[in-house]
Amino acid sequence: MSRFFKTAIFAGVPFGLLMGLFFALRYGSAFGCAGGLAGGVLFGLTMASFVAWQSSRFSRQAPALEGERIRHQGPANHFRGWEGVGGWLYLTDKRLLFRSHGFNVQRHELSMPLTEVADVQACSTAWVIPNGLRIVTEKSAERFVVEGRRDWVEQIRLAKG
Repeated sequence: MSRFFKTAIFAGVPFGLLMGLFFALRYGSAFGCAGGLAGGVLFGLTMASFVAWQSSRFSRQAPALEGERIRHQGPANHFRGWEGVGGWLYLTDKRLLFRSHGFNVQRHELSMPLTEVADVQACSTAWVIPNGLRIVTEKSAERFVVEGRRDWVEQIRLAKG
């Protein structure tokens, strides 16, 4: 299944179910089912389109990293407090680099040298969603939402040597 449709389904189905329940309670079951289905499809396609656009934009505009080679990259959310700041995560042979996109309240860049990474773990977000990445340093623990979290863990461990 293509990444676009996978994103549309994983974003649209939960949204559609919640909207269907809301509309069913508010306006009746027939309207609830139709409204939930329509809302889920529109929301899923909108989110998948946004992810595809951001992915194409960030992969075309890779940062100029003198003396570094990008080993792995992809869309990510970096948690700052309770906000998941959307952007792009790069793994080079020397560091992890996160750059937020322009549609965030808390725009920022985070750079973590691999020498400071003490541990990397796959984790769950909201205690149940298997898409989290936890990076532990001596000073802090950073959390990300990524696609292919186990691949990220493996790639970071390989880059650390």
